[in-house]
Amino acid sequence: MADEKEAKPAPEGEGKKKGGMKPVLFLVAGAVVGGAGVVFMVPPKEVVKVVGPPQPEIEQVELPDLWEFTFNPRVERGYKVAQVSFYIVYKQDKHKEEEVTKTLKTNWNRAYSRCMEVLKNTPPATLGSMDGMQKLRAKLRDELSASLFPDGVATVDDILWKKFSVQ
Repeated sequence: MADEKEAKPAPEGEGKKKGGMKPVLFLVAGAVVGGAGVVFMVPPKEVVKVVGPPQPEIEQVELPDLWEFTFNPRVERGYKVAQVSFYIVYKQDKHKEEEVTKTLKTNWNRAYSRCMEVLKNTPPATLGSMDGMQKLRAKLRDELSASLFPDGVATVDDILWKKFSVQ
């Protein structure tokens, strides 16, 4: 019996589907129209800009003043004389230039004195080697940062040697 039903051709009006939109298309069309309505009905998002302190603009400044020292380095025997001269390069915020200048003027003599202490306590063997010069540069850089800018408004970035001799 089941074979008979399959074998019989369907009458002309019953088996064919009529043309039209499928239910899936109605769902898609509803989603598009509904979504568009939500987009048009929601007010635009407002962007709030937070204004804080200005971002620091860091610049390197080379002091035009030459720091010159003639001193007797620490020796175990004999008598040595050393001559050292250098320029200082420091980093500062452009917005705090006046404060940095005031701090430099205030602490200039203290920094000069501290440099002399560091240089006099350096043995001549250290002054004569390249590795020793680099270590001395690091010591002077740290000492100058601490003595010139104790409030941290700027930092000494580099020491530029002009003259360096030990006799």
